[in-house]
Amino acid sequence: MKDEAYQPPPSGGGGGDAASHDAWMNALLVAALFARDPTRFGGVIVRARPGPVRDAWLRRLKAHLRDDTPVRRMPIGITEDRLLGGLDITGTLNTGAPVFRNGLLTEADGGIIVAPMAERMDALTISRIAAALDTGAVRVERDGVSRTTPARFGFIAFDEGAFDEGTRPDETVSPILADRAAFLVDLSDVTLRQTAMPVSAPMVERGDVTATLTSEQLTASVALAAAFGVTSVRTLGFFVKTIAALAEIASREAPNEADIERAAALVIAPRATQMPAEDDQTEPAPDEQDEEDQPERQNENPDAMEDRLIDAIAANLSAAILDRMARGKSRRGAAKATGAGAQAVSQSRGRTVGTRRGELNGKARLHVLETLRAAAPFQRLRRTETGPTHHRLHVRAEDIRVRRFKDQRETLTIFVVDASGSTAADRLAEAKGAVECFLTRCYSRRDQVALIAFRGDHADLLLPPTRALARAKRALAGVPGGGATPLYAGLEAARALTEQAQRQGQSVNIIVFTDGSANMGRTGPGRAQAHADALDAATRLSISGASTLVIDTATRPRPKAREIANALDATYMPLPHADARTVATAVEAIAA
Repeated sequence: MKDEAYQPPPSGGGGGDAASHDAWMNALLVAALFARDPTRFGGVIVRARPGPVRDAWLRRLKAHLRDDTPVRRMPIGITEDRLLGGLDITGTLNTGAPVFRNGLLTEADGGIIVAPMAERMDALTISRIAAALDTGAVRVERDGVSRTTPARFGFIAFDEGAFDEGTRPDETVSPILADRAAFLVDLSDVTLRQTAMPVSAPMVERGDVTATLTSEQLTASVALAAAFGVTSVRTLGFFVKTIAALAEIASREAPNEADIERAAALVIAPRATQMPAEDDQTEPAPDEQDEEDQPERQNENPDAMEDRLIDAIAANLSAAILDRMARGKSRRGAAKATGAGAQAVSQSRGRTVGTRRGELNGKARLHVLETLRAAAPFQRLRRTETGPTHHRLHVRAEDIRVRRFKDQRETLTIFVVDASGSTAADRLAEAKGAVECFLTRCYSRRDQVALIAFRGDHADLLLPPTRALARAKRALAGVPGGGATPLYAGLEAARALTEQAQRQGQSVNIIVFTDGSANMGRTGPGRAQAHADALDAATRLSISGASTLVIDTATRPRPKAREIANALDATYMPLPHADARTVATAVEAIAA
């Protein structure tokens, strides 16, 4: 096949239509590569709202598949036995012997699993899928059955979280799945008109050609990934496989520089977390070469090839990727955040997440199907033990299975605002505006908010935990400014409110606006003692385990504010030149 058949689209330059056209063309190339060998590339994460654009991409992918390739759709609430396989209750009760039924992962062996709403997939399902992807098999040991079945498949996970009102901005596909997917595709800006444009898709038939990268190309590939902050070993493996696949499509045993660039645009660019570091050294201009000598250029100067590839990818990063990189920086260090809507185990309410062995005590809810499944393998033995009876089904206490639930926990976000003279003069207005913006977003998720302001020699709970947006705005508007800075008092008030909320089963986020310049301690004025008291209060608050963010409101970042953040085990964010909206966006990225 000719190389021209899968040429990448021209650079979008900067126009929105051109950028979305490039995204669609890259998505089509991903569909063709993935359909060529789903198990080779693991999976595809597709960020798109439900609709005709997403359906058009899926139709293109299915058109590349062989007719006998299994495609299975996985519902969001799939049960463990349907996912992995287990006892066939009807067959077991009819025959009196265990009858095994394959699960969805085994049914998809050699094919593809399509998972809509993947951002809401529970942790147990994610772990089961990840284990099957790693081992290529499913091991079932339950209900008296022990069996291993093959499960070699690729998955397509649709990420709809960013388009669903009421979901959190950081609610996205699990990193565990994303790490096992070769490609991340963003169709959010692609229009239906663009999907109708005719394109020449690459051939996907498997040929006899096997492409192999040279040592120089491997070195350049690793350097290219590292330059953009991509360090996952799995991602590097997918990167190399994609380079080889692009060469194999063109019936070439040796990839060229264009293959590496195309593969980087598909695998590395969507995962970029940083821009390459600037190099002050300038290289001499390369000697002019004839076209016949171009293939050898990549082996003569591997460093020059690395630089050319890095420059080419950096120049074509889309605005969406650059924006995500900026937001990603603000999320670092927030891994322990409990977030809105944290979940708690419940006996009688919430979403069903499985079953457990239990007893009928009036609190737990019986799971009839799982109870029958537990009892089914032993029916022939129990009939022999009891002799002829009028009971056709023998269920014992050890067979009882009850439902396990996870209930959505409320989240309380506590704003601790430094209203002292130093902050009032600098950033109190911006802090108020940021808090008000965030209050609106909390209200849309039905979370509770509270507001503590400290100034003079004490801290005031201006707004007890509430969902009343109008009340919160009134309290915020009345925050006075000026006076000394009793930082310890604000942190102690936050600790008392946090302990009260946690006793009620709530998750807690704490947002502290301060410049760290405490000058009022427990025993009176004095900067040294006031700072020591603040550090002591911060250490006590950190024991609660609440997710905490410290925003340094000084015009220049101050070491004391960072010390307070370290004592709180909190994320520290200096924002010396930010307005209210910027502060609110940063708070949302970490605390949401």
